[in-house]
Amino acid sequence: MRSREVDTSAGPVLSLDGVPTAAEQIRAVAAVPELTFVLDHLGKPPISSNAIEPWSVGLRSFAALPNTVCKLSGMAPTQRRRWRHSARTG
Repeated sequence: MRSREVDTSAGPVLSLDGVPTAAEQIRAVAAVPELTFVLDHLGKPPISSNAIEPWSVGLRSFAALPNTVCKLSGMAPTQRRRWRHSARTG
């Protein structure tokens, strides 16, 4: 999981490029309640591989924390194959 600093005018913020999938990562986010974690691109769901389970479990755990938000943009452009409607709906 990569991270980068972003605008802190509304308080401390850390932007994440991927969904925290390990329990240790989720605990680390929970341990810093004064810091807002922004998940960019919905955590880049694995659309190309259809390996949704680790991503969805991590996303649910991340979303359950009060100091997290998610940015919904740029999810499909990083995928190697064309994202069809069937891939989005199952």
